Amino acid sequence: MNPPYSDHRAIREGPSIHGIWVNALSDLVGEIQELAQEANVQPIPLPGYWLYRKDAEGASRIVELARDEEKVLYSLHGGGYFGLSAHPSTQVVPEESLRISDRKSDDVCGPAHKVLLRKVDCGPHVRRIFSIEYRLSTCAPFPAQLIDALAGYHYLVHTVGFKPDNIIVEGDSAGGHLTLSLARYLVEHIPKMKPGALLLFSPWCDLSVQGQDTESMLFEGDYIPRDTSNSVRLLMGSLKIQMASTSRWISPARVGRFEGFPKTLILAGSAEVLRDQIRELTGKMKRDSGEENIDYVEIEDAVHDTLVLVRREPETRKTFERIAEWIREL
Repeated sequence: MNPPYSDHRAIREGPSIHGIWVNALSDLVGEIQELAQEANVQPIPLPGYWLYRKDAEGASRIVELARDEEKVLYSLHGGGYFGLSAHPSTQVVPEESLRISDRKSDDVCGPAHKVLLRKVDCGPHVRRIFSIEYRLSTCAPFPAQLIDALAGYHYLVHTVGFKPDNIIVEGDSAGGHLTLSLARYLVEHIPKMKPGALLLFSPWCDLSVQGQDTESMLFEGDYIPRDTSNSVRLLMGSLKIQMASTSRWISPARVGRFEGFPKTLILAGSAEVLRDQIRELTGKMKRDSGEENIDYVEIEDAVHDTLVLVRREPETRKTFERIAEWIREL
């Protein structure tokens, strides 16, 4: 059975699994450093996984240094901060559910990083994706997840040698939230290190109580819970729960500003419970970063994170084509 949950303590081996250890982040600054001290969170070494495009796969487990024009997708997985994994074998839809629904595995798009590499033509300069096995909220509270995402980003820049402009950070659901936090930290504290672009699938971007009081939260057809308060409490740990309504790190769609953010593509479903907060995020990003830098695609009648679930044609194909076009134009 494919493991659905993260294990940040070990590299899980397997056929065609390219796992490496990422060094603990050496330094933090600003408010995140203060929050880490308050939450008693320390940087630690973590597993990371490389996934290669089929025509770029090789037998060697030695990670190749970045080529001059090579771009890389840095993937931060979803799962509400308490589930799923960066491991390439992770299944978003369990095999039992496929049998019950009479679906075939080919009907399921899979984790976001697999979708992007195997089903989207990202152009000749994108050969591989890197994902970090960040600590889940069941193991450590915020800002552990941001610290871990920063460690993976530093690895790509300082060890593998990618230029920040050639890094596209991708996140779905809670991974979209983490992507926004990572970009914010880099924009505010190390602007020369900010990534070239962000790709957000159904980002969870308002963790406040107010964020759960919207029209889209009444949708019955979505599969994720409308009440996310338990997930938020778990993520916050010993930090004050009020931060969920007042912190730009926790609820960027509600209280964040986005001057200096990279070019961004945001995808959402018109029938997902997070739709209204994603629309609010998009509006604020366009206001602060410029209309020309923020693209928004809303898939009609689609639920949360629909592109990593079951195919819906022709919507899935058209959306993949839009993502491919956006990446190739970067």
